Amino acid sequence: MAEPVHEFQEEGEACVSVSFLPEQEEYVQTVMLSSRYYSNPKAGILLRLTGCLLFLAGLGFLLFFPRSMAGIVLFNLIMIVGIVCLAWIDMIQPMVRRSRARSVFEKSENQKNSVQITVYQDRMTVQSDGLDAAFPLESLPFVLEDDKLFLLSAGDQYQWMIPKRVLDENQAAWLRKTFSITCGGRYVRFA
Repeated sequence: MAEPVHEFQEEGEACVSVSFLPEQEEYVQTVMLSSRYYSNPKAGILLRLTGCLLFLAGLGFLLFFPRSMAGIVLFNLIMIVGIVCLAWIDMIQPMVRRSRARSVFEKSENQKNSVQITVYQDRMTVQSDGLDAAFPLESLPFVLEDDKLFLLSAGDQYQWMIPKRVLDENQAAWLRKTFSITCGGRYVRFA
C-alpha cells in the first residue's frame, strides 16, 4: 500500500494534499454516505408506518376471522409484507447497497487506482487514472463527512473520498473549517 502524502503549503497557499489507494470498505462507506444524503426521511417514515399498519391489520384479521385456510394464508402474507416494509429502510436496503458496492469495487479496476486529492481554500484538484481536473469548492453540490471519511461530490458521476486514516487531526479540522466556510449549507456532517 502506498504511503499517504501530506502537504500543508503549496506555492504559499494553504492546502491539504493526500495520495492514497482506496480500500473496499471506504468505497462501501462512500456509497452508504451518499445514499444517506439522498434518502427522503418522510418516505422512510411512511414506509415504516405502512409496514406497521399492514402487520397490525394482518394480526387483527387473523385473531378475529380465523375461519378459512385461505384467509389465514392471506393474513399471514399481509403480516410478512408488513414486516418487510418495517425492515426495508434499516436492514434490507443497506445490506443490498453494501453488497452492490462491494461487487462494483471488486469488478472495477478504476476504483482501486491511486488517487491524489489536493484541497485549497477555494478549489480542489483530483489526479487519478485518466483524470486530472480542478473543481471550485463553490460548485460542488455537496460535501459530506462522517467518522471515517470526507465525501466530495461534483455530480452523480464524480465523487471522491478523503479517508480520515490518511489525515491527521489538524488536517481534518482544516478541511472541516474550509468546507463549512466555502460550501455553507452543502457541507453536511453526519454523526
